[in-house]
Amino acid sequence: PGGTLADLGFTKPTAHEIGLGIGVGVGGVFVAARAAAALRWLFPDDGGSSLFSSSRPSHAVVLVFGAIACIGAPIVEELYFRGVVQSVLTRTMGTTPAVVMQAMLFGAAHFELGMTFNQAAVRCGTVAVLGCFLGWLRAHTGRLGAGMAAHATNNAIVTLVTLAYLASH
Repeated sequence: PGGTLADLGFTKPTAHEIGLGIGVGVGGVFVAARAAAALRWLFPDDGGSSLFSSSRPSHAVVLVFGAIACIGAPIVEELYFRGVVQSVLTRTMGTTPAVVMQAMLFGAAHFELGMTFNQAAVRCGTVAVLGCFLGWLRAHTGRLGAGMAAHATNNAIVTLVTLAYLASH
């Protein structure tokens, strides 16, 4: 109502919110991985580019992007998708449709030019699943701290898995 960050749910997170976010972030990774497996079955690799859309990144690139993904993205994306978009949609559609709609928009925002349809379906669908968890946290707590912690946890796990993949191949 007043146009402040606090109106969007952006306040100093409590220890409870951080713990809840970390737990939901870890759980969300497992659920999103199952969703990704199902989506890969429905939309198999169609000969597009590999896991890395343009080229194989170096460890340094993954670390830099990982830092951005673990610090910057949770703040910016939670403020926008759960703070602004979900808040507006909740007022017009109600909580559950707003959580689903913002998750779909969140997934679509992770589309990358050059992806095939199947690659986009898998990535955007998987990210949308995580977006549902993040939206639920926003609806459940009324704030963004838990979602930021969950988002950072998810991105940290993805970064570590990517580094492990690079090290093994």
